[in-house]
Amino acid sequence: MKHLIKYIAIAILATVAFSCQEDDNIDFVSSLVTEPIIVSEDALIAVTADNLADTAYTLIWEGADFGETPTPVFYEVLAGLPGANDSEYEVIAETSKVFAEITGETINNTALLLGIEPDVEAQLNLRVLAFLGARTNTKVSAQDVTLSVIPFDSGVEVLPPPVEGQPELFLVGAIQAYYGVNAWTPEEALPMAYIGDGTTQLFEAYVKIGAEDGIKFISAAAPWADLEGNYGLETAGENNGEITNNGGSSDIRAGVEGFYYVRVDIDALTFELVQMNWGIIGDSTPLGWDGETALIYNFESNSFMLNQNLNDGELKFRSSNTGQDLGGGDWDFNIGTDASSTAKDIGDGNFPVVAGNYDIELAIGIRGSTTVSGL
Repeated sequence: MKHLIKYIAIAILATVAFSCQEDDNIDFVSSLVTEPIIVSEDALIAVTADNLADTAYTLIWEGADFGETPTPVFYEVLAGLPGANDSEYEVIAETSKVFAEITGETINNTALLLGIEPDVEAQLNLRVLAFLGARTNTKVSAQDVTLSVIPFDSGVEVLPPPVEGQPELFLVGAIQAYYGVNAWTPEEALPMAYIGDGTTQLFEAYVKIGAEDGIKFISAAAPWADLEGNYGLETAGENNGEITNNGGSSDIRAGVEGFYYVRVDIDALTFELVQMNWGIIGDSTPLGWDGETALIYNFESNSFMLNQNLNDGELKFRSSNTGQDLGGGDWDFNIGTDASSTAKDIGDGNFPVVAGNYDIELAIGIRGSTTVSGL
């Protein structure tokens, strides 16, 4: 369902109070200091693949009055679940205007990020935060507007906002088209996960790559001309694990279609590109704990699948070749019962299995989030 809000601009008249002194001079007194006032109404928003890029809702408010200086007033639109703490609201728009046009994609991603299930109607509150340029004073709208939203699973990994001040690195290239954005568009680059210690610039990503798909690493999701970091190969086709920060650098290519673990060290100007071979391992599997029964990678669905008869017992998912190629152990990459967390080993438990036939599927998001089905 597409909800496009047509609106008429609202003229906000500033009222100036004045008093006459005995000398008949007029002293101007600033108007009362007020918070922004939302004038838009509640709405029902159902997001589909067809309206992701459309304006799904336009939030309009009366501007805040700080009663002080002519310093410009800025606004943030915040979204949160009913009853959530202020700190749990997410910023979804920034503007110096008194309205914000919010796309279906923003509403969908925000709803999923905050824990609303796909295809389930739930409430999402919007509020407006006003502040002066230096953020010396802030005012929040006195009331929220409530959207009844029905998000859908777009297949694109929903990512939390980066930690303020944390280093960032992005993937750009042909592979962007597999993740719902435009290929070779730096403004829509795919964010990698930061795995450094706060002083190092170390990043990773888990992505599918076609044999001839080119990729590069960039320092921001911004136009090419604005980038401080544009990392690629010094010599085309070399793939020697070294990168250079040069706008004229060459693309990196895997050479073989598959699912890859990508790790980049910006301090050392090096990268690793390792094709992951995931399987199941455990006493419920054909090879027991001695080796992995391979899962079959489906490039189209970007997931690992297997139909397998299993015994009573336990299992985990493992990609032992990845750890070996990176100098670590066989168990560096394994997934257990906390499958919603990460493809890296976090010491979680084994999946319990009752003997039977299983259709197993494993999917891994760009920054390592995992989804297991069939167990």
